[in-house]
Amino acid sequence: MLTYSVVNWKAKLLYFILFLSFLNAVLRLSEDGLSIYRLFIPLQIFLIYTLSVTEFKKFIVILLLLLLFGATGCMISTYSLNENNLVFLIHYSILILTFFSSSVLISITGETCFYKFTAFFFGFLIVTGIMDLFGVTFPNIEHIPDAIRGIHRIENDYSLALVSFVFVVFSISRKKITASILTFFTSAICFYNDSKVALLFVVAGYFCFIFKNIRFRQKGIQVDIIFFFVIMLIMFLFNYIFSYKIAFPGRDIHIRTNRRACYQIIELNPYGDLYGSISNRTDMVIYTLKDLFSSFGLGIGFGNTLTMLSTAKYAFIGSAKSIHNFPLQFIAGIGLIFSLFLLYSILKQTSLYTKIIFFLMLLASLSQSVGVFSNYYFFCCLFFIILHGKQNGRV
Repeated sequence: MLTYSVVNWKAKLLYFILFLSFLNAVLRLSEDGLSIYRLFIPLQIFLIYTLSVTEFKKFIVILLLLLLFGATGCMISTYSLNENNLVFLIHYSILILTFFSSSVLISITGETCFYKFTAFFFGFLIVTGIMDLFGVTFPNIEHIPDAIRGIHRIENDYSLALVSFVFVVFSISRKKITASILTFFTSAICFYNDSKVALLFVVAGYFCFIFKNIRFRQKGIQVDIIFFFVIMLIMFLFNYIFSYKIAFPGRDIHIRTNRRACYQIIELNPYGDLYGSISNRTDMVIYTLKDLFSSFGLGIGFGNTLTMLSTAKYAFIGSAKSIHNFPLQFIAGIGLIFSLFLLYSILKQTSLYTKIIFFLMLLASLSQSVGVFSNYYFFCCLFFIILHGKQNGRV
């Protein structure tokens, strides 16, 4: 029987290991993915075992199912076994480990403590972003003008990490002033970093948050609606203030291009050799869907979306190393059956609002390349939202 002091000490150590995981890019020891955090993974697994045997057993079961379905995809895939299979098996395993680490810590230390942990690291991200803005860089991070990276190797990864905490606030807080300030602040950084996808969906999350928390009382509703439109006016003006940095396409062209991309995906009709960010990413989605359908929904194996991009058949896509679509990449790798099982398992007993925030946060990651698999703070916040939704409490 573990005493409280032992449990408390082990929980603190597990928090420390999670903190190291958030610094994974800075703590990399080599380009093959080895980092100081990943050296601590055996200890992380041991801590889960000693703190909660039940959660450890769940972790092992999910890990074995992941291996089973991923291996099935590899065997039926037209792609031969390669290094990507092992690399992405490790990536997915670490994400599952992060989920159960978060679950154990929340059950032992409580939601409030875990929230303070995520809030502390959000503040840490802000400090590192300011340092990067003034040219102070961290190991393995390259400083470039007109971008804020903080402790991440790509500015889009930094933007996603910031908006991740804002989604946590949307999920567990009713404080509209706090949520509005954070939304405005992170939107500014997304504008500066040209992270349009993260910006789009954090604003969408803000809309959901405001509408959910409108007080339907006499006079109260008037105050909230006025407050809502004032914030929207500020953000609208903010768009023009920073128009010198972000050159958005014209409205008609923007709408027409996105609409055509949707039609192309629905019809599974690729652009072909048409060069451009939207056309290339659309084609990558289409080819991934075709491969997934050809596997009868069983998946094409760990990491084989990257293998697909490296084949001569898709050489026109260019130097893309990822399909820039984490949800689809995950589903294509392990198949629809296991993906739906995981989705049902983690979202059951959660409210509709939690499900909406969950999917908006996933959509906010669509601008990310393979770096999203090492953005453990993003996943930690995502898992916190899910686990909080299951308990249906508020901090």
